[in-house]
Amino acid sequence: MKRAISLMLMLTLICSLSCAAAVAENADTLVNWGIRITVPDGASAMLKGDEYYIYAQEEGYIPYVMLTVYSARPEEEFLVAFTEYMRGQYAGLRITKQAEKKTIGGKECYEINYSYLVSGYEVNDRRIAVTQESRTFLFTSKDIESLDMTVGTMLEDVIKGCVFLM
Repeated sequence: MKRAISLMLMLTLICSLSCAAAVAENADTLVNWGIRITVPDGASAMLKGDEYYIYAQEEGYIPYVMLTVYSARPEEEFLVAFTEYMRGQYAGLRITKQAEKKTIGGKECYEINYSYLVSGYEVNDRRIAVTQESRTFLFTSKDIESLDMTVGTMLEDVIKGCVFLM
């Protein structure tokens, strides 16, 4: 009888701790996009039109992680077209790392890195494309290392922690 009571108390404690951990997690479910994003501690997040931002320091400014969603295309093909778009947006755009396949948190994806100047500062722009069924999710981070405005591992952490709902 004592063992049964002890076991019941232990299970109650475990369930309570699990529920508290679930409540403490800061996450957004973007139903129309079919994804759930966990927002890292200390960061703030907001949806602005067709872009979802996670700000590492000050809301509205670099550094940040961003997510946009497109109609599905093979990642390599998507990144070629996206690079052409970027060339039209940023004079002096440089590819600092060619597109390469990788796995982050069990998710197969392609990463490409860019660099360009904004207000005289070099911006490091990482793009990681993940295709799930009918959508290509483009995860982005923007840093300015010279101003110590960086996201650290936040880009990878967001991808690892996201859940596709399709």
